[in-house]
Amino acid sequence: MKNLLQNLIEDCGLKSKEFQYQNATFILAHYSDVQKSDFFLFQFGSVSEFRQKVEADLMKFEFELNSLVGNIRSEQLLEYKSRFIDKNLSLIIVAENDEGSEELDWMLKSEENYYQSRKYILTYSKEELEELNQKIEKMDKSLVLSLTELVSLNSDKLKDFIDESWFYLLTRIFTKIPFLNYKVADSEKQILEDIDKSIISKLDELNLKRVYDSILAHDMGSDINGLVELITKED
Repeated sequence: MKNLLQNLIEDCGLKSKEFQYQNATFILAHYSDVQKSDFFLFQFGSVSEFRQKVEADLMKFEFELNSLVGNIRSEQLLEYKSRFIDKNLSLIIVAENDEGSEELDWMLKSEENYYQSRKYILTYSKEELEELNQKIEKMDKSLVLSLTELVSLNSDKLKDFIDESWFYLLTRIFTKIPFLNYKVADSEKQILEDIDKSIISKLDELNLKRVYDSILAHDMGSDINGLVELITKED
């Protein structure tokens, strides 16, 4: 999984550095553009290692992660302090589910704890990772486009509740890696443009186009009552 994520970081145009801390492997990824202050810290391990360390206790796990982030920032990442890493760090725990356990709430619920950093828990099994890698190898595209196309080509698995673990690992990768965005293939762009035109046409038919334009032009950070008054006036 580390190799896959390293390639993904590179394909997304981010810089990275790998380091060891407290007998664990970490990768810090960030944008080369100093105007972009988002930082992504990956920690690699296994479910059994984390379980043993915190006894499968959510509060202990949250305390462990928060302490870890604070210590790493002060001991390893001081060079990024001027880029406000304190406020813009995401921690992604990448854990092989070597136990095959489905009872992982003590890990997953830590994502709701935003102290010190945003948190994402990405778990996987060796089998589903191997199968996903085999699918990727058959795609003659960049890694990001390969992942995107695999989602598009297999989207029926979500609709039909088809249980293929490699595909659910793929969807987890998209939801757990903050900088990974769905890339629209050229073949899909025209479809999306046609949908957009269809929506605008329907709004015109319902005499709602001006309301729609007013909503788009409204400052969403302002009072919601102002937006309601604006829509009412247009209507």
